[in-house]
Amino acid sequence: MSGVKKLFQENETLYLSAIKTKTGCLVKLVYKPSDGQDNDDITVQDMVAAFRQEFGNHRVIHSQQAPPPKAHKPSVFQATGLDPYLYHVQTNEDLDIVLTKGNIEFSMTEVIVNSVPPDLNLDSGAVSKAILRAAGPKLQQSINAWGATGNVGEIIVTEGCQLYSKKVFHAIAPYWDKDQDTSEECLQGIFMDCLDMAENNNLTSISLPAIGTGNLCFPTAVVASLMLNTILEFSKKRKPKHLKKVVIVLYPGDTQCIQDFTNEFKKFPNASGNSSLTKGRPFSNLTSTSDMHETKMGNVTIQVVTADITKETTDIIVNSSNQSFSLKSGVSKAVLDAAGKAVEVECHNFGAKSNPGMIMTQPGNLKCKKILHVAGDPDPVKINKIVKDALQMCVKSSYTSVSFPAIDTAAYYGNGTYFAVNASYSANDTYSTPNQNGEKFMYVCRVLTGDFTLGKQGMIEPPAKGTASTDLYDSVVDNPANPTMFVVFHDTQAYPEYLITFN
Repeated sequence: MSGVKKLFQENETLYLSAIKTKTGCLVKLVYKPSDGQDNDDITVQDMVAAFRQEFGNHRVIHSQQAPPPKAHKPSVFQATGLDPYLYHVQTNEDLDIVLTKGNIEFSMTEVIVNSVPPDLNLDSGAVSKAILRAAGPKLQQSINAWGATGNVGEIIVTEGCQLYSKKVFHAIAPYWDKDQDTSEECLQGIFMDCLDMAENNNLTSISLPAIGTGNLCFPTAVVASLMLNTILEFSKKRKPKHLKKVVIVLYPGDTQCIQDFTNEFKKFPNASGNSSLTKGRPFSNLTSTSDMHETKMGNVTIQVVTADITKETTDIIVNSSNQSFSLKSGVSKAVLDAAGKAVEVECHNFGAKSNPGMIMTQPGNLKCKKILHVAGDPDPVKINKIVKDALQMCVKSSYTSVSFPAIDTAAYYGNGTYFAVNASYSANDTYSTPNQNGEKFMYVCRVLTGDFTLGKQGMIEPPAKGTASTDLYDSVVDNPANPTMFVVFHDTQAYPEYLITFN
């Protein structure tokens, strides 16, 4: 959803100029129902929640209340733990810089940066304490393995343990020396080193807190200027090929810090503020019916509908496939089956050659003008880029309407029922919507996980334990070495033990 908004909000002049003179331009996001109705309901709810987060929730019109979730199949999915972004800047090298507020320990970027003292005690600072609580005691053990102490300016790299992030960069920052420049140069060096290390390790996204603004006594305005200018310098000099997103995460209660960083972002002419948090909303009010949610930006209409994507009549239908464009499961199977053998052969021919992960074929038996096949990916950052690139291709080819499926949604590890180890996945407003009294609801479930293995998209049951075995695994997970998500395929394996009501 943020990919759609990103194109039409941040690059409005460039991309809308080609279609402003046309009327009735339509961008549709379409989800094709599958046999697993529970997963369908969840996907639609998630898309609606994304609409509300991106475009606001003012004067939403309901023609029909959605049914309550089924008690016997509670499903738990990932949440970011961060508020919608405050500001966004994109550099000339296509590096996204996002300003947001929230809890950095819940960031889902591939790496987060932590501020630690020279004694490497993670329990001594507000940020490091929060990260330690979320990551678990193994994080302290990992950093202790590097030695008893560290030097100012040094960065220690550890695994993310129980965090969403793969890596943690632990930076030993200096105290502010006021009128001298030594500490500022050191802090700037830390920022640059973190970015360089992320790029050198092929990491695509990084989250940084406002390092130095707490016990180290740096003025927030100084840190804001140093951090943003360092990121811009890094982008210009390195022209990163891997690192594509830098997220600056601020503590929600520090209003002065938020104001100083916001002021720094406002200095850049291409900075865009969140439409739900700033004045001058570029999007119209969100209008909802029982099966359609719609908003507008200028002449562009954006819809989320529950429908069969193969029946759409937009100029372009997007098909989420694999790297060889041969995926015959889920939405991709439905599209290829409906389009016919000629399209399947065309995909095979394109897939056998070098390609950018996106191809355009004839429509075959479909009612669209072209089919745009993209190599799907579960990484939110990459999904964002896929949507943006697809829209750019449509604009360049002078097409005025496009239908997207819900690319790589929650059933990535199989078409079962999902349960999370960490309850914070489902405690977010996205998945546990407050009622009129501000109350939220979440189940604590007993789940028979048994023997488990890595899940895969399209699974309708766990795989066999061996090539010659008829004995199946009991469940599948996201990461067999350190599971954070379990998927079961039979109702007899789980039941809700407690219903928790909270604010």
